[in-house]
Amino acid sequence: MAIFYVDPVDGDDSNTGLSFADRKRSVKSASNTGGSNTEIRVIKTPNTLLSGDSTWVSKINHVPLYLSYLNGQTSSPDPPGWRVYCANHNLSEGDLIFTNGLAEGRLNGWWKISVIDSNFFVIPHLGTVTTTGTSGNRYLWKQQNQLITLDTPKVKNLINCVTGAESGTHITPGFVTNQSTNTSIYNYTTTGLNFDSVTQAWITQFYWSNSFTTGLVSYHAFTNSMDLTGYRQISFHLRQSAGNTTTPNTWKISLCSDANGAVPVYDFLVPAQGGTNYWRSITIDCSNLPAGQTMTTPINSIAFYVVTDYGYHTFRIQNIIACKGPDDPECVNHDSLVSTKRSGDIWWPVYFADEEMGLIIGSRTLESGLGGGNNQAPFCSGYVSPSYASLVHWNFRTNDSVGLLTENNLPCYVVNAPNTHMAALGYDKFPASSGDSQGEQVQHNNTSVIGGWNRTDMSTLDDVTDIGTISWFRVGCNYTGRAFMLQYRDDCTVSNIGVFGGYNGMYINQSQRNTLNNIHFANNYYGIYNYSSNASIFNGLTGTSDLYAIYINNSGALRMKDVTVLSTANALRLVGSYHTSVDGFTSKNLRSTSISLDYWTGHSKFNNISSYGDRYTIRNQFNSNHMIFRNVTATAVGDFSSRYMTDSQSTIFHDQKYKDISVVGTGVPHSVLRPTTYGGGDSVTLDSSAVYYATSYVGKNDPYIHWQNSDGTWVSASGSVFIQKGVGYGSGGQSLSISLAAFDYYAYDSSVLPTSQNGFVAVSDQANGLFSRGIGNKVVLAEVAVIANQVVTFTVQAKRYSYQTGLEHIQANLYVPPTLGNPIVRSPMMTTRDVWEEMSVDVTPIRSGIMVFSMEVFQYYGNTNNQHARRIDVDNIVCTQGN
Repeated sequence: MAIFYVDPVDGDDSNTGLSFADRKRSVKSASNTGGSNTEIRVIKTPNTLLSGDSTWVSKINHVPLYLSYLNGQTSSPDPPGWRVYCANHNLSEGDLIFTNGLAEGRLNGWWKISVIDSNFFVIPHLGTVTTTGTSGNRYLWKQQNQLITLDTPKVKNLINCVTGAESGTHITPGFVTNQSTNTSIYNYTTTGLNFDSVTQAWITQFYWSNSFTTGLVSYHAFTNSMDLTGYRQISFHLRQSAGNTTTPNTWKISLCSDANGAVPVYDFLVPAQGGTNYWRSITIDCSNLPAGQTMTTPINSIAFYVVTDYGYHTFRIQNIIACKGPDDPECVNHDSLVSTKRSGDIWWPVYFADEEMGLIIGSRTLESGLGGGNNQAPFCSGYVSPSYASLVHWNFRTNDSVGLLTENNLPCYVVNAPNTHMAALGYDKFPASSGDSQGEQVQHNNTSVIGGWNRTDMSTLDDVTDIGTISWFRVGCNYTGRAFMLQYRDDCTVSNIGVFGGYNGMYINQSQRNTLNNIHFANNYYGIYNYSSNASIFNGLTGTSDLYAIYINNSGALRMKDVTVLSTANALRLVGSYHTSVDGFTSKNLRSTSISLDYWTGHSKFNNISSYGDRYTIRNQFNSNHMIFRNVTATAVGDFSSRYMTDSQSTIFHDQKYKDISVVGTGVPHSVLRPTTYGGGDSVTLDSSAVYYATSYVGKNDPYIHWQNSDGTWVSASGSVFIQKGVGYGSGGQSLSISLAAFDYYAYDSSVLPTSQNGFVAVSDQANGLFSRGIGNKVVLAEVAVIANQVVTFTVQAKRYSYQTGLEHIQANLYVPPTLGNPIVRSPMMTTRDVWEEMSVDVTPIRSGIMVFSMEVFQYYGNTNNQHARRIDVDNIVCTQGN
């Protein structure tokens, strides 16, 4: 197997990639060069200690607090700003809050407040507002868990930020247009934050027309001269609504030594955006500073320049900050990830970095439906401690001191992931849409992509159990593009990888038998999206996303193990995806509307499910039948009542089996397990002492699925054999029921797949009344001690079932292997359906010993996943030899 080396920062795709010294820049190029049967090593993304004295605050998000009214601008002795009335607000001096829905749009956004008393606080806005009115849906959230306070400032606020003399307290910066007829400045505002804005509802928008050619567009003079010594990058949020989107570096942001934007000293060329109407966080290194040097000349203004004429352009811009250089250990920006790196923690996306506050982390999703009846959802999410003990619901209507866990002196590590998507494209352009497929991807089957290789020579794999020891793939924008793709690729392995940004972090499309190991995801709309991709194994998935952490669509025969998700919406969703095995799934939900497991599927099993703080632990939707849930623990938080195990749609469900269910914190016991609104009754009582708790509406007991039992396991390559008790022959009693499930044709649990014939494996579990051993499609009925050279007669009564008239769903015969020197012996095949018939076989062993008799089972009709299981009942098993 050829080994290729990839370094997204210092590599070059014109290299061969066959040595560390000659490493490539992108996986895409290495995969193209190496073809199939290739190992691709990706250098570890460096992470550094940003601060060893950070303050992290942990809590579950909460419903918002309704703002009573605005009371006008303050006057002495109150702190300067805008006075807000909110009865019993329970806020503290310096708290971070988020406001939304105020008619005076300039007051919507993130603020560090000053508290007057228990009913009044001040938003530190010094500008003149136009009205004292409020809209009908005005809310605030306490956002302490989104704020990481650092020991010293790591960035320098320039303009349009949340705090600072040029930003939060002066929302309307005085930009000046250079040509009033061909350029314009407009301060865009809304009554609430939405996809038109990012952190504050007052945004600077600038425009130049087709008549404008090149030169200075507009500038802003700073109140005081700025010393940016030690900084060499800027970072900001940008939204382009019109103009050239494909050619990079056609305009620039300049920091100038004069007050009129006429003497640029430091230039920052802006990359092409690839599309319009998306907010992108952009970090740019200074283009005219020698490598390793920082800014030293005092700055008195900021300016926008057109470098090359490409016609009219329109932009909105927010949160312009100066940052350390990319090689500085204290470099942090709007594109960074941060973590404590403690066991069980994750990497958090930086929403924006602020000089005075520190780092605002968490989701970039703006809550939909904040008005009307849907206004009780939390707006965003942030840090949650790995410790369950700290996950205490915080309620505005009670004293919140119990609900907030302030963790002081924790370290704060930072990762500045390279934009690997741009590296794969080979030019400086952001992806155009969520369907963009030109970035990082595997180009051939049977390829291994392994991250976490040391940065010295990539000869050893660093400790990948450390969450800082992986390789990150990033899309340089919020909800466009895909960080890493497996598209039409089979038999590949991706390990020790982080995916950051984009519509999909890891996108797997129509790719079979792939394995993901130790995958981290952050700030993706969908963390991992698996579409029409079967027989894959997912081990060790960790992270948070903005809509679905893991979305499995139209896929089958999947196995997941050891998944930990901090969910801002839904942790795991299965849609039309059958035969899924999940063992070890932990969801810590960050909104009261979250769903840990949302499925529309069937024939699947879930073991060791733990959920904390959600609305639904498990929500069963639509035609989801033949499911087993075992060892499920759900912990409710807060004062709301929700269903934690529920089938919520108007569809008949059957074969919903539960064992060992534990629910804590809900005040509505009958809502813990609700089988269905229609047909199944509206309440049940859990009985954890039962082998399984079944909510079977139609009373079926087809053994489609079964747990991995102590003395064997089961898999399926073309159906699975299960052994269970059936209805007895003749006078009654119980028979041995052999069922062949209609599974997909992919290995269901290939990590334990033994050698087998035709892909069948039988199971046994004597404790639960399941009696069989063996592998292959031959189900062992008996093991009998026999002597040599005497005829052995083996007889059974058997009945095969038909689930559709005229179709031979299942067939069988008796089978004796040549274990004692005898030839293989088979009885004739069964001849009728739905009728007990006697089957018999004679065999003469050459040696004495243990002879095995089996039922050889065949699937005659179809193997699709929407048909009933096929079943043969076996009873009256008799073996005779001699007299």
